[in-house]
Amino acid sequence: MAFCVKCGTEYAEGAKVCSGCGASLENPAPQAAAPAPAPVPAVTPVNTENFFQKVMKTKDSTDTIDPADIQANKAIAILGYCATFLYILLGWFLGSFWGIIVAALALLVPLLMAKNSKWLTFHGFQAITLLITAILAGIFDGAISSFFYNLFAGNSWESALYAAMGGANIPGTIFAWFIHLIFMAIPILIGIAGIINVSAGKAKALPLIGIFKISIDK
Repeated sequence: MAFCVKCGTEYAEGAKVCSGCGASLENPAPQAAAPAPAPVPAVTPVNTENFFQKVMKTKDSTDTIDPADIQANKAIAILGYCATFLYILLGWFLGSFWGIIVAALALLVPLLMAKNSKWLTFHGFQAITLLITAILAGIFDGAISSFFYNLFAGNSWESALYAAMGGANIPGTIFAWFIHLIFMAIPILIGIAGIINVSAGKAKALPLIGIFKISIDK
């Protein structure tokens, strides 16, 4: 059996005209094609990472290091990052010279042991990069802090306050310490990130300064 494409009436084979609507059955008109589905717009994935997660997403070389090496030398790798903390702490009380001496001694242990440890080689030389960053931050910090200290000291309207405080430049001192804390916070936070990586057993580059690689081929 066949049906009229116009009205759907059934007709016998050989019929030339539809009994329902009178349409010719010899060359039936083709049915209209179904409309194409509307294109679905592409959905852009939303990045839910926060700033800390983005900063911490650095190159990971953990799979190139023996897991036994990692477990055996975690504490020594942490000591390398603590060298920068010692430099900053002693620099406040004893001066940068003694801070550098003590930091170098703290770095000496992981660097001497790095000869037989790829894990300590990776983190030891990253610790050196961090210490250099802290030293450079201290240099810039000293220059900028001195500028603001002297800037406030030159304001004549504060002469009465200076006299009352025994000649102390209170505003300049406050600004100098504020700038000092900002500059020193950078290597401290980066060092904390390095310790987090070590604790997690990861050989990941340090955030921000990890691109400046100091290393030796083993």
